[in-house]
Amino acid sequence: MDDLIHKIQHGDTILGWEGDERLAVFASPTPIGMVFELLRLEEDGEYRFVVKTEPGDPFDNHIIHWLITHDQRRKPKGWNLDDEVKAHNMKIDADRQAQQTEWIREDLGPRLLHAVRKDNG
Repeated sequence: MDDLIHKIQHGDTILGWEGDERLAVFASPTPIGMVFELLRLEEDGEYRFVVKTEPGDPFDNHIIHWLITHDQRRKPKGWNLDDEVKAHNMKIDADRQAQQTEWIREDLGPRLLHAVRKDNG
C-alpha cells in the first residue's frame, strides 16, 4: 500500500497522474473488514472525503485511473460541478421519461386499445 500511496501523492508518470500531496489514505476497521478512505486536506485545514473502498477491499492501481477521471484540476476553465451534476440528473430524468413513453407506446397502449375494442365489440 505504501507504493500506491506514494503514487497517489507524488504521481504516476506511466498513467499521466501528477499526484496530489494533499490526498491521504485512512483505514478504519469494520466487522467485515477494513475500509480504506481517500481524504483530501483542503485550504481551510479540513479533510474532505473523496472516495472509499468496500469493507475488506483495499485500494489498488485502479484508484489512480479514478483520480484522473475525477480530478477537478483537469476540468476546463469555467467548469462548474453544480452544472455538471444538474446536466447529469437532467439526462437521467430524460432517459426515464423516454423509457416510460416507450413503455406506454409499446406495451400499455396496445393493451388499452385491445380492451377498448373488446368492450365496444
